[in-house]
Amino acid sequence: MVALAGTALVVAATSDISLDRQRAIANKSTENYLQTHRRSSDRALERKLQSMVKQIASANGLGPDWTLYLMNEREPNALTPGGGVIFVHTGFIPIAHTEAQMAMVLAHEMAHSTQAHSAKRIRDMTRTAVLINTAAGEVSGAGQRAALDILAASSVSGYSRSAETQADNVGFQYFVRAGYAPDEASKVFRNMANEFGDIDGIAHALHGTHPRNRQRAISLSNKAGSSGRTVGRVSSRDYDRLTAKYR
Repeated sequence: MVALAGTALVVAATSDISLDRQRAIANKSTENYLQTHRRSSDRALERKLQSMVKQIASANGLGPDWTLYLMNEREPNALTPGGGVIFVHTGFIPIAHTEAQMAMVLAHEMAHSTQAHSAKRIRDMTRTAVLINTAAGEVSGAGQRAALDILAASSVSGYSRSAETQADNVGFQYFVRAGYAPDEASKVFRNMANEFGDIDGIAHALHGTHPRNRQRAISLSNKAGSSGRTVGRVSSRDYDRLTAKYR
């Protein structure tokens, strides 16, 4: 009875997906990620991407608490641990040919954050871990803390098909409201399909195996066609100048 009661308390605690819980997860994950990956010294580009995030947030009433880190990593990657934190690898810059295409990437990650996908994923993983530990008779406080550290570190790994689709759909709404050209949203996924195909060479929060890049491009192209808008911002001199050396 003691073990079961303790497990119930742990499961209840890890079911929390409140904003405070999301920020706690994001803080731990950010600390881990910055320790194991290299932050870029290109602060000018990082500030530009940060300003894009702020603009998207402002246009959608998402509040001011957003932080972007540009990471000096060759792997083409964009990801979020939730809590308003976004990482973009410099290796992803050549894939986003225009500011609008990068804005879709950022809006997608912002949607993962606003929909609490990281917190929900960790909640589900933690429940499973607790049940396994309970079955093994291991529910110590130290064991739980160690498990949560591992889960926090894993919060930047890929999401499910349904979470990716939701992030595409919600992110597209953010993207359009921020004034970007709707037909640019699908192009970044076409670029990924052209670069990697639909059998992905890498797996991460944006460029994952589910759903396929070409399917996502088609879906976003259809959304652009039915959005009622045919014009919008495509790129800027600042973005083109700051990203030129990565191409």
